[in-house]
Amino acid sequence: MEQTNVPHVMFLPFPAQGHIKPMMNLAELLNQAGSQVTFVNINQNHDRPISDTELTSFHDRSPKFLFRSIPVKARSFSNFKEWLDILQAAARPAFRQLLISTSTRPTCIIADGIMSFAAIDVAEELGIPVVTFRTQNASCTWTCFHLSKLVEAGEVPFPDGNLDKSITCIPGYENILRFRDLPSICRVEKADDPVLNFFMRENSTMTRASALILNTFHELEAPVISRLSSVFKKIYAIGPLHALHKSRISQSDLSNGAGIWKEDRSCMTWLDLQPLRSVIYVSFGSVVNLTRLQALEFWHGLVNSGKPFLWVMRPDLIVGESGIDPVELETVTKERGFVVSWAPQEEVLAHPAVGGFLTHSGWNSTSESINAGVPMICWPQISDQQVNSRCVSEVWKIGFDMKDTCDRSTVEKFVSDLMDSNKIEEIMKSTDKFARLARDSVKEGGSSNSNLENLIEDIRSMKMEQTNVPHVMFLPFPAQGHIKPMMKLAELLNQSGSQVTFVNINQNHDRPISDTDLTSFHDRSPKFLFRSIPVCLWPDKARSFSNFKELLDIPGCGQASLPSALFSNYDHLLTSFCYIEKIADGNLDKSITCIPGYENILRFRDLPSICRVEKADDPVLNFFMRENSTMTRASALILNTFHELEAPVISRLSSVFKKIYAIGPLHALHKSRISQSDLSNGAGIWKEDRSCMTWLDLQPLRSVIYVSFGSVVNLTRLQALEFWHGLVNSGKPFLWVMRPDLIVGESGIDPVELETVTKERGFVVSWAPQEEVLAHPAVGGFLTHSGWNSTSESINAGVPMICWPQISDQQVNKSVKMTEFDISDVLNDVNVPDVC
Repeated sequence: MEQTNVPHVMFLPFPAQGHIKPMMNLAELLNQAGSQVTFVNINQNHDRPISDTELTSFHDRSPKFLFRSIPVKARSFSNFKEWLDILQAAARPAFRQLLISTSTRPTCIIADGIMSFAAIDVAEELGIPVVTFRTQNASCTWTCFHLSKLVEAGEVPFPDGNLDKSITCIPGYENILRFRDLPSICRVEKADDPVLNFFMRENSTMTRASALILNTFHELEAPVISRLSSVFKKIYAIGPLHALHKSRISQSDLSNGAGIWKEDRSCMTWLDLQPLRSVIYVSFGSVVNLTRLQALEFWHGLVNSGKPFLWVMRPDLIVGESGIDPVELETVTKERGFVVSWAPQEEVLAHPAVGGFLTHSGWNSTSESINAGVPMICWPQISDQQVNSRCVSEVWKIGFDMKDTCDRSTVEKFVSDLMDSNKIEEIMKSTDKFARLARDSVKEGGSSNSNLENLIEDIRSMKMEQTNVPHVMFLPFPAQGHIKPMMKLAELLNQSGSQVTFVNINQNHDRPISDTDLTSFHDRSPKFLFRSIPVCLWPDKARSFSNFKELLDIPGCGQASLPSALFSNYDHLLTSFCYIEKIADGNLDKSITCIPGYENILRFRDLPSICRVEKADDPVLNFFMRENSTMTRASALILNTFHELEAPVISRLSSVFKKIYAIGPLHALHKSRISQSDLSNGAGIWKEDRSCMTWLDLQPLRSVIYVSFGSVVNLTRLQALEFWHGLVNSGKPFLWVMRPDLIVGESGIDPVELETVTKERGFVVSWAPQEEVLAHPAVGGFLTHSGWNSTSESINAGVPMICWPQISDQQVNKSVKMTEFDISDVLNDVNVPDVC
């Protein structure tokens, strides 16, 4: 992804008209302020506003405003659960692919609060900040953050049929909200309702965003905005967005008609012919449906009120087998009413002929009506509409709440009362007051205008921060011995100011995270993220290396054009770059002659275990040979060793790599710089048993032999018994790390069995805090598999070793320790019973 100095903001709205429109308004405002904008719709919605809009002239004015789509085959809301299932399954991978493939890295993502499932995990993985945009008001947002509390309190599902009972567990709304005023998702039969739980999950997920945007204004909802500041560090109240947009952008081909329905402007001519404040405007938004009976009740109530009305009747508004033809209604209402399929609502509400609004109480409609100074009759049906209607009638007192009823006499009464200025004097005072405050908020110096400026500046600051803050992504080989040192380096770089993303395969991803106090770590290191890639290593033995070739055959997980530095956890990497001589006979003590600098050191038996093959085309051997070739394309090499230990071979490696960073022993370097770490001290995939430290405290100085064969090496039952007999017969106290999977074969030994018979002289644990063990004064020796982490930790602790190498680099480590460093003895390729 390319980096530029211009902020790039990507928008991801929930695919519904009421969500798309305000996000489009904000997108145009940020674009006008200098940001590049990418606006992402699902493919069906992507096509509709674009085909209905003059995009050519828009793109001439706004070349940095792009439309993109993600393939989600979902359009109808008739089965909302099924629709959500499709959206959840498709949106996240599609959005991730879009992000990866975009040519310019987004500075931030502004995601709809209920698209958090698609945006936040992916954005965190890629190190992109997310700002969540709740297109509802602050009151409903606050209410939704208490859904879990409502369930826990037994108030959802509703305990009885008394919907007028007050809600008690939402601070600030104890004497305002009743059960019938809660969002429609609360009207469920079971607490595990999938739609209710979707919204509860989204409310939880969205709190991970860096800020919250609300399409409201401070003067309307100051108390609840203040309460939301306990959830979000930054809140931008920038509504009414349609008015803020209009105050800054004189012409827009998009957001004025940004919806998915085409406007019929003939109604404006009809309105021009009507008296001042005489018309009741009727619209139930872009999603709500009516039955034939409900439509007839509204029609009779409107006609009987004697007031002229303008009714927006979408083609899909009336559902059921006996739907009403809009043309039929239009024909019988010509004298008093006017019917259109979709209207330019902002203009309608601003028209002097409009005196009232019969609405579904969607938040866009409500805020547009507040700004226009038009009182409302509220008939809420879904989502946030129940909360909005209650606020209209009881908090702001700018209209009537007609929820949960639909009969012609009620409609007639509310319309007649609303259009009679003598009966709604107090309502008109409140309506005029909030209209004035709304308009003031979007003027220069107004609260919403100022908050928009703050958002613009903060996005610019994000861009500056991204420009200056490096982001390093770590990809370890999925084995304990590789994960641990890379975790230490990751923490060191994070402490130095880099953002870090640490990537595990999914099985390993879960283990250190579940065993670690991530909360306190993330409080100290918010720029350190964990992500996983879906690599399934056999469900029945998910972390087994018994079939190493099968592990290596798992497909890779994608490509990206980024600079890379190679991290090698081997000390003698040079041996991997040289031609491996064929072992022509059984003489493993024959010297190797083709590795410069190691002619008199390495024998055939000291080569890496991958060389012990029968054929040159062995797949594991060839995998490592290919990797050795590929890794030379990296821009640099990192080694977990130190110059004073291996200066000659580091010098030879400089003929392969332009830059080499020898930064070991990493565990010691980490400890010298980071005083506390919840992660890399126990960063492996086995949980430490610290009881051994208490046992060591009771042992004499340098009396204990510590025994550990690492995280991968296995022993047969016979080998385990030989080691056990040898340790017991030595007469020395020993501490033995016996992983649950250490001993293999049908006749494996139960670790409890060994522990029971060694209580007098030994101590057995499943995993130990090895660095602390080796540093303990009671430890005088280390019987080891010679893995490089264990070797370097032993070197740093000054503990001599007995080496029993089995796989990978262990043979080389053992040999060099004996011949060059002179710090170990060896048990190598000898029948174990003969030496134990």
